[in-house]
Amino acid sequence: MKLYLEQQIESAVKKALESSLISQPIVEETKGKIKLFGIRNGAAYVGCAPSTFQKLKNSGKVPFYEVGKRVFFFSDEIDEALKCKKGGKL
Repeated sequence: MKLYLEQQIESAVKKALESSLISQPIVEETKGKIKLFGIRNGAAYVGCAPSTFQKLKNSGKVPFYEVGKRVFFFSDEIDEALKCKKGGKL
């Protein structure tokens, strides 16, 4: 049941992110991993403000990758990083 709910949430987030920007890819699925492009999309995935997500990124609490000036995140890595913080402060 839990896995089914997680898949539903992941699907809903992916659809919402894809519909928010049409001009550039913001979500990409690679080898079963969801790649989120940009701070705003990472924040939308987590459910926080972009400024809060930027602070999480800058402090190293959320793993990220950069190619040139473009930043991206993997949803499973975000989940794992924030799972460790559950019940405590981010």
